[in-house]
Amino acid sequence: MMHEFKTDSLLVRYLLGEASPEERSDLEAKYLANADLFEEVIATENDLIDAYAGGQLRDSDRKRFEEYFLGTPERQQRVEFAKALRNHVAEECKIQEKAELLKFSPPQPRWPALVQLGILSLFLAIVIWSIWMTARNFHLRNENARLQAQITDLLEKNKELQQQMEAYQKDTLKSEGDEQQQAKATPAIAVFTLHAGISRGNSMSNRVIISAETQSVCLQLVMEDHHYSKLDASIETVNGDKIWHKKDLPVRTGRKPRVDLTLPAKILTDDDYIANLTRAGSDGNAEMIGSYAFRVIRH
Repeated sequence: MMHEFKTDSLLVRYLLGEASPEERSDLEAKYLANADLFEEVIATENDLIDAYAGGQLRDSDRKRFEEYFLGTPERQQRVEFAKALRNHVAEECKIQEKAELLKFSPPQPRWPALVQLGILSLFLAIVIWSIWMTARNFHLRNENARLQAQITDLLEKNKELQQQMEAYQKDTLKSEGDEQQQAKATPAIAVFTLHAGISRGNSMSNRVIISAETQSVCLQLVMEDHHYSKLDASIETVNGDKIWHKKDLPVRTGRKPRVDLTLPAKILTDDDYIANLTRAGSDGNAEMIGSYAFRVIRH
């Protein structure tokens, strides 16, 4: 009676698809990097095929073998070849047993030729099987080497990309730092906050100091009343000459509402000015909302 093939090892469970995802990933990573382990996997695979062909698998393992392992045409062909080889060997054994029984019978001139032919056929089958397995193992080793070369190449490319990213980040930080230093050295826009209700005589608290590098001036006109969404604005000299105006400026909400006026710095000279916030009244005339006196000092 044939003994059952042991299927408790990790390699057999892996070949039958019963290994856990963690065991499968760990084993595949190891045998791709270890030639000895790779050959052990191939040998276990051959033993498993022989055990199935010889009926040495338990019913549950045989069912798993048929459902999972025989999922590719290549494996199906290998199993069929193993079965044919076992049948051929069994037939040759039967012939040899009959020959032993007929030792004392009259000579049969045809038996020795048949036995020699059977042995020769078996030898040829074994040689063909060995050549096929050698070619397959050689192909798998070449494929493993190709995959390892691709992995090495990908790791090198990833390293180069990381170095390029680090260099780009350094250049970006340096560029941003240079821009910030330049902006600090030559401010393009100057921002000033003005409050309403200050007379021209007390306009020192509403001073607008403009440097030669300043291109634009932003006047933030702080309001006490925030019941408006948009207002008109104008700037005029103390003599009443209007030098700038803008309609429908939004009122910015917050802790204190305000209207921002952005105007070219070149239109402001050393002088006193008044910024007015108005809106169109029901009679069509401009209604004064706020007046802001300020003094410009250029240096």
